[in-house]
Amino acid sequence: NDLKNLYHNLEYNWNILSHQSKEIYSRIKELDSKILVAISILENNIKNLKEEERKLALLEEENEFLEMQRELLGTEIEEEEEKLKPISKYSELKTFLKNLEEKIKEIEDAKNFEDLIIICAPLEEEFRNFVSEYILNFDRDELISKIESAADKLRWFQEYNTFLNKFEIFSKNLNNTIEKIRTYLSDLSPGKTVNPNLLDTLYDIAKTDYVNLVSPNMNVVSKKAGDLIDLLPYKDIKGDLKRIDGELFRIDQIWKQKTRHYFLRWVRNSIFVAGIAAIITTIVCSIAAYPFSRLRFWGRKYGIMTLLLIQMFPSAVYMIAIYSLLNLLGKFVPFLGLDTLTGLTFVYLGNIAYNMYIIKGFYDTIPNSLEESAMIDGATRFQTFYKIVIPLARPILAVVVILTFMGVFNEFIFARIILRDAKNYTYAIGLWTFSSGPYLTEWGLFTAAALLGMLPMTILFLSLQRYIVSGLTKGAVKG
Repeated sequence: NDLKNLYHNLEYNWNILSHQSKEIYSRIKELDSKILVAISILENNIKNLKEEERKLALLEEENEFLEMQRELLGTEIEEEEEKLKPISKYSELKTFLKNLEEKIKEIEDAKNFEDLIIICAPLEEEFRNFVSEYILNFDRDELISKIESAADKLRWFQEYNTFLNKFEIFSKNLNNTIEKIRTYLSDLSPGKTVNPNLLDTLYDIAKTDYVNLVSPNMNVVSKKAGDLIDLLPYKDIKGDLKRIDGELFRIDQIWKQKTRHYFLRWVRNSIFVAGIAAIITTIVCSIAAYPFSRLRFWGRKYGIMTLLLIQMFPSAVYMIAIYSLLNLLGKFVPFLGLDTLTGLTFVYLGNIAYNMYIIKGFYDTIPNSLEESAMIDGATRFQTFYKIVIPLARPILAVVVILTFMGVFNEFIFARIILRDAKNYTYAIGLWTFSSGPYLTEWGLFTAAALLGMLPMTILFLSLQRYIVSGLTKGAVKG
């Protein structure tokens, strides 16, 4: 029985193992087919990779061959490339010629002069653009010079077109401004009370509208008219443009707010103030410097240094004090008050210490023996001063006169604060009024006035130069 049971178990297990072996075999067979497919794909990939490697190797060999050929035949290849350029150059020229023919056809079809201007105005810019691109890609040749010459001849179309456009805007704005003024002027009548607000409105229209709307376009029209006189090939139109330019200038001069100038009076005021200040300063400094050079007294060493130290402070520090002083003096001494030339001259007399110091230094170079000899002969100290020292010190006195005159003549700050009436202005303030026009800086008037203002200083320098160049030894021998 035991053997029988064992046999049945073995048979059962065998059946199970037989079934499993069949299933495993089918799976192995299925896996084997997949492996075969994968192997075939892998073989194809390997074959393709080898083909790519072969092509890459051939390409590298070809590149090496081309590089070697370029190195060996470099100049010949460059020449071949240069031969290919005219083909693209020809295509660009052909395109340009085609566009030009279309423009010529439009010009021939133009019905009036205005259409002709509109068509021809952009031609110059198109020519310039073609030339710039052509030169960028190719070498400059004779054709480009001819195109540039043609563009120069066509320039007047663009200028004339701008002239017409700006003239239309200018005329429209000018007419609108005049109509506004006429509307407000209709409210004014003889014997009728004038409203201040009406006058303010009229002033704003005449000033603001003209500056913002009329003047800019008018300036462009005037400039373009001047340019067209040189560019236009028609002599008859040039005369009309000259008349237009003249009328525009006349409108500008009529409309501008005029600033009253008293140039000759201003120069005369400056000569008066600077001359009086220079003479008084020189006399005072020449007398005050003599004791510091010749006499011995307490405080001599540090006295002049103290004066120099005080004068080193900038004028802005005591500007308010000077103004208050003149305002106070004007109540008791009117000719030394504000807005007076004598009061301004009084202010300019403060530059004493510096001039006294340089004159004292010159006195120190004059030998004492000259004065001692004169005093032995009976001369007093004052006689030696004005008969010996002053004649020998003429060079330094001339320098002080020139420096003081030039400094006062060109001084602006104190004159601007003290003087109020335009007729009392000095040259420096008058020159400032030339530079500040009602609407723009008048550089032409400013430079002309500055050039004329140099004459008094030039004449003074030329008249005193013989004293400046005269030597100290020569004066001593004369003495």
